[in-house]
Amino acid sequence: MVDVLVIDFDPEVREQASIALNGGVFALTFASDGVEAIKTARAKTFDLILVDMLLPGVVSSFDVIQRLRTVTPQSPVLAICDGSGGHVAEAALRAGAEEVVFKPVDSSKIDAAAKKLLHGKYTFAQPVPTTPERSTPRLPEIPLLGNFSVTEIEQLLGLADRVTLKAREKYQFDGQQGVVILYSGAVKAWLGACFAGLLSAGHSIGEASLFLKSEQPLMISLTAMEETVCYHLRKTVLKEYFQTTGKNLLLRFSVNVITCLSQKLADSYLELARKRADGILK
Repeated sequence: MVDVLVIDFDPEVREQASIALNGGVFALTFASDGVEAIKTARAKTFDLILVDMLLPGVVSSFDVIQRLRTVTPQSPVLAICDGSGGHVAEAALRAGAEEVVFKPVDSSKIDAAAKKLLHGKYTFAQPVPTTPERSTPRLPEIPLLGNFSVTEIEQLLGLADRVTLKAREKYQFDGQQGVVILYSGAVKAWLGACFAGLLSAGHSIGEASLFLKSEQPLMISLTAMEETVCYHLRKTVLKEYFQTTGKNLLLRFSVNVITCLSQKLADSYLELARKRADGILK
């Protein structure tokens, strides 16, 4: 029997974990907050631990992961993060989580992550099949195109190179010559040899250099954490598009670029403040 500890107060996450980890070989134990989780982990050894990064209570999710590394270092930890919180996912990995799943979660995501962490030792039940919807998939919220209409977004993405990546597959591009927008999935981003962060659906990378004039390449590498679809908008394509649509749309796009960069800078400051508070930085 495989013992799994699910540390989460969200009924939806608990339900999806129960669907993925069934099949008669998994025994699930639930904890609703950090205090209960640490107490449970001390009383019993678990083969896998799932931690929601938005736990309520006085003990934060980061503290829970760090304490779990001491209490039960042999148990792999899967962090469950909000879909818009790439910096939170990065911090979770640094705190000691081995893998990250982004919300909204479903049984297939948990299934794939659990298989990876348990090294394929156990057989997972397949999720209950559902009838596929015929409607067009809903666009994720894309801050870089935040004030564009759905039609404008679809037109722009239609001009981009659609890239589909399998888990652990890599994609590299020159940030001086374009921007990549994630449509679904999640990736680890690298700027040269430096880790740039974790990106999930709706996030973009490369916009910082769109308005720079430099012949020096700025190579960005993306490594898929799960099956991922992204769109590579090349600089030449963007230029032709805005020449056709007019200055008003270009101005709106420029405002979005500045807003995205400002938010990323604010997130970096918050992360530095958290690290100082935790004693990681002085």
